[in-house]
Amino acid sequence: KEADVVRAGGVEAVVAGMREHLGEGSVQHLGCGTLRNVSAKVEFAERVAEAGGIQAVIAGMRANSEAELVQEHGCAALWNVSMGAGMEARVAAAGGIEAIVDGMQAHMSSSGVQSHGCGALWSLSWESKERQVRIWRAGGFKAITRGMKRFRNVCE
Repeated sequence: KEADVVRAGGVEAVVAGMREHLGEGSVQHLGCGTLRNVSAKVEFAERVAEAGGIQAVIAGMRANSEAELVQEHGCAALWNVSMGAGMEARVAAAGGIEAIVDGMQAHMSSSGVQSHGCGALWSLSWESKERQVRIWRAGGFKAITRGMKRFRNVCE
């Protein structure tokens, strides 16, 4: 299914819709969710990045900070994209670390935002002291520990 979406130009269409309707939470939620699903296949992470998907997700998260589902699917999309070869640096360079931490801080009672945010920060911190320091400075380690304490029974 993901390959069909990519072949049909769906990634570019979703990114264009997200850019055009930046302040509409439902468009951002569904757009982030679609990019999340497509980028779950690591081979499509590059396509999402080339289409401007990283920036679209981050812009959607920033413009809809109060929308829990935008934050949850945004964190998940950035996590999935960052799993592609070299993509973690691109997500971080676009401001992904700060967007993820902000989302986690704004939605501390959401297990979805917390779990996907933790996963995304784990991926972004992989083998990079520079990104680890950025996560620390953005408040990421505090956000991670708060989320882990609050939802300690979720993963048991």
